[in-house]
This record gives sequence, structure tokens and C-alpha cells, in this order.
Amino acid sequence: GRPAVDPHGDPIPTAEGRIPRAQHENLLTAPVATPLVVTRVIDQDAEFLRFVERRGLVPGRRIVIESRDAAADAVVLSVDSGTASIGTRTAAKILVGPA
Repeated sequence: GRPAVDPHGDPIPTAEGRIPRAQHENLLTAPVATPLVVTRVIDQDAEFLRFVERRGLVPGRRIVIESRDAAADAVVLSVDSGTASIGTRTAAKILVGPA
């Protein structure tokens, strides 16, 4: 096939060399208590990718932001049947769209 994105959600150029633009929010700006789907992980560092994969934060995964706590530097998410807590630096690198 001709996928539009790579496994981490990065857009793949068309045969003409065009890169489709998509507007997505990150986990710091997306609405709380709303079903979302992970669309892209914007940091390609191998250690970071392993970190988010262990927490189930991969493109196509459905999630819900349960809470954000700036004082604790934490974002709590519902992922599958469990929860995951990540820092705000990580949350800024996970893009999401409506589920």
C-alpha cells in the first residue's frame, strides 16, 4: 500500500513530494474527559519512543485525558483498561485528534 504516515504518525510525502498538513492538538491542549486517539509522536529519540510505547501511547490508540496537574508536572490518562501518568514534556510530544 501507500501509507500516509509512518509507524509513529509522521507524514510520508506523496509521490509528488507533498506532505499533507494535519492540525492536531497535544496532550497539554486537548480537552480533558473527551475520547481521543493518538495521531503522532513527534520525538524520534529511540529511548523516548520505547517510553511511550510501554505506556501504550502509539498512533491509533484511544485514550482519555483524566487530569492535568501543572504543579505536579503530570498528565493522567486512561489507556485501554488502565491509567498512565506522564510528565508535561512528554505530553507536549504526543499529538491527538478526536476519537
